[in-house]
Amino acid sequence: RGSRVSQRPRRRHDARPDMTSLPIEKTPLLQTDAAPASSRATSSSAIRVLAAVFAVAGVAGVGGHFALTTNSPGAVALGAPNPAVAIDFTRGALTSDVRNAGRLGQLTTTDSPIPQCASTCLRDGIESIDLDSSFCGGMTSEEVTQCVDTTCGASSSATRVAYDAYAADLCPAGVGVDAVVDDSVTQEQPPVAAAEGSLGRFQAGVLEIAEDAAPDLTTWQCDFNACGAQHPTDLGGVGQYVDRACQYRGGIGCEGALGGETQCRACYFGTTESMRFPGNLGYPQCPMCLCEEFNKPATDCILCSGFYKYFRIYVTRVRAGLDGIADAVSDDCMQFGEMSMYDSTGAKVAVDVESSTNPNGFNPTHNGIMEGPNAAVDGTLALKFVDKNFVENKYSEMIFAVAGDPVMIRGYEFFTANDAPSRDPIEWTLSGAQSAEGPWMEFSHISDASPPPERDFSYGVFDPCISN
Repeated sequence: RGSRVSQRPRRRHDARPDMTSLPIEKTPLLQTDAAPASSRATSSSAIRVLAAVFAVAGVAGVGGHFALTTNSPGAVALGAPNPAVAIDFTRGALTSDVRNAGRLGQLTTTDSPIPQCASTCLRDGIESIDLDSSFCGGMTSEEVTQCVDTTCGASSSATRVAYDAYAADLCPAGVGVDAVVDDSVTQEQPPVAAAEGSLGRFQAGVLEIAEDAAPDLTTWQCDFNACGAQHPTDLGGVGQYVDRACQYRGGIGCEGALGGETQCRACYFGTTESMRFPGNLGYPQCPMCLCEEFNKPATDCILCSGFYKYFRIYVTRVRAGLDGIADAVSDDCMQFGEMSMYDSTGAKVAVDVESSTNPNGFNPTHNGIMEGPNAAVDGTLALKFVDKNFVENKYSEMIFAVAGDPVMIRGYEFFTANDAPSRDPIEWTLSGAQSAEGPWMEFSHISDASPPPERDFSYGVFDPCISN
C-alpha cells in the first residue's frame, strides 16, 4: 500500500527586470515569407539558433496567422486542452489521442464480464479504467503472473477458469503479445509535406515508439547584428532576439508597423516571478542566448531555452487508486515504459543510455534483466523502468546524459508501462544541467498529468517551457 507524496515547493525569486529603455523601430529584416536570407545581413558567428513551440512566447493561432495574446511568457496556444501540451502547427495539440492515433484503431475489447481477479491483477482494481488489448502484452509480467496465481487460484478453480476465458477473449493474438500486430505501422513513412515536419504522426508497433517525430517550431535566434537596436547595458535596458512569429503579425515587441514587422522582438531580463509587475508591456522573457552573451544570471532568461548535457526527471506522485484506495500503489512502485525527447530540429534526442541513474532507488529484475533507468531511455518499450523505493522515498529521481553535445529540447514524451496503471507518474519536474551533480535548472513542472489508461501508450508530447 502506498501513501500520498507531497508536492515539492517551487522556487520564488524577487529580482525585477531591467526596463530603462523601449524598443526602437528599424528597417524590417523580413517583409514577406519569400525574402532572401541575404537581406538579413547576418553572419554565422553572430547567430545561435534556438527554437520554441509558439506557445512559449504566448502566441496563438488567429486566422492562419499568429498574434501575442497575453503578457505571460508561459502562455499557450488557444484550443489546447492542457496548458503543458506541445502545439504542432499542422495537427494542433499533441495530445495522447493524437500521438496514439495509429494504435487506438487496432485495439480490441470484449463484452464479457470482467472477473474480479482480472480487475485486480490487470487494472489494479481501478474500475474507471476499461480493459482492452493493450493490457495483453503485460499479462505475462512477473507481477501480473504472481497476482493471478494468488488471486485467481489454481488452474482448475472456477475463478481461474473464468480469468483464462476472459483473457483469451480480450487477447485474440494471445497474452504476452503487443496489441499492435500490423507490421506495416513500423515501416518507414514518407516525410510530412510541411515545413520543418510534424509531430502529429505516430509510428508505433511492437517495441517501436515515434521514430519519425519532427515538431513544427518557432525559431529564435540571437542575431546581435540584425537585432541590435536594443541591448542591455550596465544601466539596464531590454534585450532583443529574432522571433519567427513577428512576421505573422506578432505584435507586442516586434519592430515595424503592423503588417510589416521585422523578426526582431523585445524581451525582458528577469525571473518568471519578477515578470509580474505594473507596466509590463507584454514582452516575453529573453532566451538563454542573450543571458549568455551579456553575462546575465541563467534564471533571468527562459531556462528551457538553454543547451544542457544532463537531464533529470523527478517524480513525486503517481496515479495510485489500487483496489479503490486513493493513496495505494501496486507494490509501492513508480514505473513508466519510456521517455523520449525532441531537439530544436525535431529529431529524437540520442541518449547515453549507460549514463542513466536512479539515485536512492531500487530496481527489480525481470527474467534476469534489471528494470532500471536504462530501460526508460533505451528507445524501445521492451523494458520498463521500475523504482520500488518510490513510496518509501516519496519521490523517484532519474538522471541521464545526452549523447554528444548539449542540446535544447523542444518536446518530451512519457509512455506508460505494460501493466500496473496505479504506478503511472502524474506529477514530476524536468530539469537540465551541465553535470550529473548540477546545479539543476528546473523548467517544467507537471502537477496533474492524465496518463492514458492503455498500456505502452504515449501521454502526449509536453512543451518543456510550460508547466501546469
